[in-house]
Amino acid sequence: MRGVLQAGRLEFDWVILDTPPIGLLTDAKLVSEMADGVVLVVEAVRTPYPDILRAITMIGRERVLGTVLNRLTHAPGRSKYYTSYYRRAQPPNG
Repeated sequence: MRGVLQAGRLEFDWVILDTPPIGLLTDAKLVSEMADGVVLVVEAVRTPYPDILRAITMIGRERVLGTVLNRLTHAPGRSKYYTSYYRRAQPPNG
């Protein structure tokens, strides 16, 4: 795997790897140690906060580049934050 990653680094600007969840198999932990950084993908509402903290600890906080929150649904009747924020932030016409 190290050889494949090294070849990719020489050939491409970015090499992005997708692994199973870090708590599920050891693959993610092993691959994360070979990578320059890690982006955590967290499932909204379903991923327990202690699992997120455990993943960050396993990877190392300094190696976490960011987080993607996926499967977030919009609850009917609730304001969409960005929509309402940007609508208010628009200057008046005229």
